[in-house]
Amino acid sequence: MSEPSARNLPTVQERVATNPLTAAAFAAALMGLAWSLRFVQDDAFISFLYARNWLNGEGLTWFGTRVEGYTNFLWVAWIALGQGFGLDPISWSYAGGLSSFAVAIYAVWKIALATTHDATIALFAILLFGTNYSVACYATGGLETMAQTALLALASLRALEFMQKDRISRRSMVLVSLLLCAAALTRLDSAVLGLWVGLALLWSIARQEDAKALLACLALPLIIVLGTWLLWKLDYYGSVFPNTFAAKIGGDGSATENGLRFLGRFFSWYALWPVFGAGLIGWIAGRLTQRVDLPPASVGLLALPLVSWLAYVASVGGDFMEFRFIVPATPYLFILLAYLIHGGLGRTLGYPLTCTAIALAILGTASIRHANEFSGTSEDKALDSIATLGTFYGNAPTGNWSRLGDRLREDLRGTNARLALHPVGAIPYYSELETVDMWGLNDLWIARHGQEVPAAYPRPGHRRHATLAYLEEQSVHLVIGEPTRIARGELTRLAQPRAFALWIQSAISFNQERVQQATLVAMPLDEKEALLMWYLTPSPQINRAIVQHGWEVQRFGRGPAR
Repeated sequence: MSEPSARNLPTVQERVATNPLTAAAFAAALMGLAWSLRFVQDDAFISFLYARNWLNGEGLTWFGTRVEGYTNFLWVAWIALGQGFGLDPISWSYAGGLSSFAVAIYAVWKIALATTHDATIALFAILLFGTNYSVACYATGGLETMAQTALLALASLRALEFMQKDRISRRSMVLVSLLLCAAALTRLDSAVLGLWVGLALLWSIARQEDAKALLACLALPLIIVLGTWLLWKLDYYGSVFPNTFAAKIGGDGSATENGLRFLGRFFSWYALWPVFGAGLIGWIAGRLTQRVDLPPASVGLLALPLVSWLAYVASVGGDFMEFRFIVPATPYLFILLAYLIHGGLGRTLGYPLTCTAIALAILGTASIRHANEFSGTSEDKALDSIATLGTFYGNAPTGNWSRLGDRLREDLRGTNARLALHPVGAIPYYSELETVDMWGLNDLWIARHGQEVPAAYPRPGHRRHATLAYLEEQSVHLVIGEPTRIARGELTRLAQPRAFALWIQSAISFNQERVQQATLVAMPLDEKEALLMWYLTPSPQINRAIVQHGWEVQRFGRGPAR
């Protein structure tokens, strides 16, 4: 038998790229990066609280009130599972998020292989996906972001595989249907991307001899599982849409402008515009000079869900949590980008590996720069950095998320105190004190009738806020608003400090009711700091707690304090 010619032997690059161990090694490195960036944010504790109430027999409620203040049913169930075994919800959320990240990396790799038939592009895609700072950070964060991303990517992978097969099994169709169900149960807006998966499946089914049976295998799980869940929501909460939809959407019609600004920042801060543009121009030039083949039809199909998701993000106004809202669509984005750079620009110029390396260097540098430079809040207060979210806006700089809540629980035990807060995650969770959500996510009345934000307010979501009259009607005892820490003794040292007067006006966002009298209290946190609160509704039990625990008290204005 003659030896194979050198021309037919795979190159070193091809052998390395096609070896599954290479992808596994890259995935392990990306998992290590995500672990090094792990964090948790305040909103995650809302899910933790619902999960705990569920386990305690109070149902999926907010301190006994039936309101759907979460948007991630399956994630809440996951957290409840861990809590049921006595596991710390933060650690358990890390386990769920990182496991989902591993699945998402696998799905990105396989989708890229299925769409481009190029192992080098597939490796490039998972590197782009996993080294993006937002993606790597939201492998954790305490929320359902990566679980949603992984489920949608897996469903997309299965749909692409079906499109390329001559025969589809009924069992496989049931499986992908259940994946779509799980994605929708994790976040209802998964339907935006899931719709395209469904259309691809229908196209595949139409070519099969047993099309009716396959269609039934696809439709029945969706109808049964999602139909049952939506009917339960309608009966339990009175609506199929979460309360957060009413609280975050609406207002003055500026949502789309805010959403476009949000998308513009993502593509600009990560230097995606120039890289994507260069790849697209290179691909077009390659087509004109016949150096680049037309991509498989499945590559083009990746653009449809991507564009749909970006349009959805723009229409709802984006988000204030860094770029979390874009993460579910990043598998499609980075696979397309990998193809355009390596298979388009690189092959047109004749240097695909060089172009790939340059693109990785540019995007990697942009990611590092973004991580280092964006550590606070954007100038227009519309976007919060990972660093800000991960430290609870400076209230948990060392990761001690229970500090404020624990102290409130200890000092106010047995008083039946009712709080009012803007960030209603960690403090209500650890204090175990009934809390009015001043931004309406967990409050039916505020979400629909609260004070609307002014037209110039650029911050996404939270379009309605609590009014002073409503807080008084709800007998709120202590208004915290945005947690404010002051130096011990600062409240009592000054008779009429202007700063405190301004804080009273800002504690209830966009308050239009005049405040002539107010009582402020400062609860000691340690030897140096105290938590500032507005003592709105007096209570004999709270009065005794104030004296017993040495809280500072200061009244402002004349007449009876509010």
